[in-house]
Amino acid sequence: MWESGKREPSFDVIRKLSNFFQCSTNWLTGNSDFKTKEEWLQCLDDTTDLEQLQKDVAEADRLNKRVERDIAKRLEIALADLENSIRIFEELGSINGYYNKQLWEQRVMVIVLVIML
Repeated sequence: MWESGKREPSFDVIRKLSNFFQCSTNWLTGNSDFKTKEEWLQCLDDTTDLEQLQKDVAEADRLNKRVERDIAKRLEIALADLENSIRIFEELGSINGYYNKQLWEQRVMVIVLVIML
């Protein structure tokens, strides 16, 4: 009956068929492009150099750490510059008798956004 599509073959039938045709049950049921485990392993060997992959991952980790340190350093410098600018603005505002905190906060946000870009 399963030959006509009215029922599904049992796992036992699929296993027996795969043994008879010397193929994997996954290939037999359409879940794999590889007929045998050997084909899959050969494809894996042909496309994957695990040693090179490990080297690439280690290099990517090293570069990521370097970039993180560089970003942290740049943010530290930008924050120091921003704090210095705030101090100067406050001194100028107190000298001239003018200090608009809301306007200054808006300018600071623009500076921070520019730094982040």
